[in-house]
Amino acid sequence: RVLREVQRTNPTEGRSLGLLMQILYFTERRPQADELVATRLKDHPQSDEVAGVALQLARLHIFQTGADPAKAIDLLTALLANRTTVRDPRNIVILTRMAMVRARKFDNIDTFFKKVVDDYPKHAADILADWALTWEYAGEKPKSEKLLAQALEKDPNHAKANNALGYSWADQGIHLDKAEKMIAIALKDEPDNSAYLDSMGWVKYKLGQFDEAVKYLQRAIAEEGGDHAVILDHLGDALYRANRKDEARKLWLDAQRSIDPAELEQDAELRRVEASLREKIAAIRAQKEPVTADVPVKDEKKE
Repeated sequence: RVLREVQRTNPTEGRSLGLLMQILYFTERRPQADELVATRLKDHPQSDEVAGVALQLARLHIFQTGADPAKAIDLLTALLANRTTVRDPRNIVILTRMAMVRARKFDNIDTFFKKVVDDYPKHAADILADWALTWEYAGEKPKSEKLLAQALEKDPNHAKANNALGYSWADQGIHLDKAEKMIAIALKDEPDNSAYLDSMGWVKYKLGQFDEAVKYLQRAIAEEGGDHAVILDHLGDALYRANRKDEARKLWLDAQRSIDPAELEQDAELRRVEASLREKIAAIRAQKEPVTADVPVKDEKKE
């Protein structure tokens, strides 16, 4: 009652609006929370405080158990429509990518991201990189790689784009020398990034440099986010190829245990790794040789 009174006299006051939204959301009145925030956005499109509450609600729709991430897409799209309030769209773009992936809603990817690139040309490289990653999660690697190349045209030193394209090439076993140089650019920008360390470890693996691969991958698992199943699986393969087989078996078991079944539907790479882990662990239990990731024969023409 007190919150509603504050909102009646000052509808853009962020603290009371945020508390009221959360009360509605967490007492199973999510449609009312959506309506409240949508109304405030419509009536007060230039209010930073209202925009902040809209972001809070979008995050709830993305990350809360049983939430509807498709509703976050609508909210975030409405926020980005107002360029007066949103001066830097990059966090909103990242949240929108997450919402699209979690909702498996990919029909409007190009329309959404093209408009954001056009509206915010200053941040084109960042937006193109997230556009590319959205298509990657949708299983459209060629589209993803094309957009990453466009991001690198805008900014040749863009860390996320260099890492993403370098990793994609490494995983396919192509353009490995170029991939290594691109991942090095990303690591120069963020030397402790677990994803970038994993990428460097994986390109070293694909180059047949297994001891070097182990070094980078061990650094990766020590950093935040390094306990991801894909990284643990990479390290297991590298250890096995480096003739450290007992350690490899432990890493594969750790990787298998780390997988959240809820993530499998959203992540094609994780599904592939999960299937590979099952096969490797089954082979070990049957006292057979597990099949690790292939190491391509270097072809200079591909470079």
